[in-house]
Amino acid sequence: MIREWFTAASSVFGIDLGHRSMKIARLSENQPRIEPIASVRFESGSEDEITESLSSILGSELLSQSVCVVSLPREDVCIHTLRLPCQGEKELRKTVAREASSRFDLDPETMEVDCIRTGAVHSAAAGGQEVVIYSASHRIIDMCLRPLIRVGLKPVRVETNFSALARYATRWVSNDDSAKSPVAVLDLGARGSTLIVVRESNITLCRPIALGDEQMTRSVGKYLNISMSSAAKVRALRIWQAATCGGASSVFDPEHDRELRKAVHPVLLELIEEISIGLWSDAAAFHGHSVDRLLLTGCAAHESGFAELVAKACHLPVTVDPGLLFDSQDRIRIGDTSVEGKEPASAWSVAVGLCLGDSAGDQSRRSDFGDFVLRRAA
Repeated sequence: MIREWFTAASSVFGIDLGHRSMKIARLSENQPRIEPIASVRFESGSEDEITESLSSILGSELLSQSVCVVSLPREDVCIHTLRLPCQGEKELRKTVAREASSRFDLDPETMEVDCIRTGAVHSAAAGGQEVVIYSASHRIIDMCLRPLIRVGLKPVRVETNFSALARYATRWVSNDDSAKSPVAVLDLGARGSTLIVVRESNITLCRPIALGDEQMTRSVGKYLNISMSSAAKVRALRIWQAATCGGASSVFDPEHDRELRKAVHPVLLELIEEISIGLWSDAAAFHGHSVDRLLLTGCAAHESGFAELVAKACHLPVTVDPGLLFDSQDRIRIGDTSVEGKEPASAWSVAVGLCLGDSAGDQSRRSDFGDFVLRRAA
């Protein structure tokens, strides 16, 4: 079934689905190019609203022969890192399923669970191998799949945002001589962030952080004594200016800009503390072999002054994602121009990472929750 879908497809859609927003990117198979299709904000995020948005955006022509990959909302994926005794794959699967059921309080019969071996191995006394376990309920996965199937799309994978980010980060460093050096990626999302470390295409750290764009907006609203909607508009404009013009001076006078910096500063300090803890933990697990750079991506990546603060606190180079990717043949570009919602290019990292998945017919890499998708879509 999956092979037939890939053979018939003329394009692959990457759909970054959140509770109140959705970003759709498309990989054209005729040329190595990924293009942004739409950025949508929802009123309720109901299945009917998602279905209606997909139909109006994509149209029947694109839907009829298109496969897609969708990422689950960050908040709906339960993640935990733990150390387990070194064991075989079969035994590890059983242990992970049992741990996920216990830690996430989910019924084993109504959840999908998977894991990542980070590659860190500790002494037997310290717990053996390090594993990131992650799980999502069938109810959540179904809620994401149903709108896609209803409009005629053919979902082949349901992924987590961090697996798409890892693929994105691998492409980001692929033309670099130091591509084998570990790189950290902080995805600053709307309602939370994710810190990962990637070593030679493998995730060795995955740390969810309950701080994102909404927390910064709330801090601005409280500090300036304005409504959340007004604060959101101010921040969106400021981030857009920083992403496209390299600064906000053309919109905000210096005094106003300083006030905005003060307003978000407490949230940024909390974020930096979480980043520092995560990077220290990863370096300790790999005997001091720490990351040599950090990429800031996501909708709030261009928050004014944040990159400089992180670089100073963590003592490493920090790059704000320019939204450019490369492959072996040509430059893949997510343009600087506005799609609906005026999203900076960096906001598309997960959607792009979804498009950069397995090639047609390649089933060598186990996909996130792939077996469930096969059963559901059959």
